[in-house]
Amino acid sequence: STESHLTANTARSGGAIFNNLDPSVTNPVAAPNLTLIRSTLSANVASINSGGLANLRGSAELINSTLSGNTATFDGGGVWNASAMRLSLLSNTITDNTSSRGGGLFNAGNFEFANTILAANHGATGSDGFTSSGSVTSLGHNLIGNNDQFPFTSTTGDQVGTPDDVKDPRLASLALADSSVPVHLLNSESPALDAASETDSPITDQRGIHRPQDGDTLPGGAKPDI
Repeated sequence: STESHLTANTARSGGAIFNNLDPSVTNPVAAPNLTLIRSTLSANVASINSGGLANLRGSAELINSTLSGNTATFDGGGVWNASAMRLSLLSNTITDNTSSRGGGLFNAGNFEFANTILAANHGATGSDGFTSSGSVTSLGHNLIGNNDQFPFTSTTGDQVGTPDDVKDPRLASLALADSSVPVHLLNSESPALDAASETDSPITDQRGIHRPQDGDTLPGGAKPDI
């Protein structure tokens, strides 16, 4: 799905999207069966798990997308990734989501991410991320607000906050901004400015605007933002 906006939906799990391949598919993670590009999931609600995306059985990839303001009662306000399933994020923003565990993201499977903001989410345990099992692999240049209950080995370009030093992504409110779907623009003091990979970022951002753009006052010329 490209340039989709799923908002104000409700479900038991997966308020916006419930990804569940048929049991006849013997290897559900062989290749991505769900791809979201330049899309936004916002203000969706789940009475159990994952207000935004529930990846129960399959392989999901999100590129240049936003999950914001989604709510679940138990696990994964924004995203929930089941045991042994695969979830890949490239250049996404996951913020202002809420659940009991893993306000932004709950992972029990195999999760990898790059150039992604996972910050300013809300949860009693693991406000931004919660890992119960499986693996978390950073491919670099991620901004994590609070890594409590979300352990992983950081690598090049990662900015990782802790319970004692939470990183504020400094995002503008969700709104249309020369875009077909609402997005969170970066404020002028955001640590995500000029902080994405210069080699592995998509050539456009979620609005379809070419990367990189020198739209800030930081030195060094045009560099891609997370």
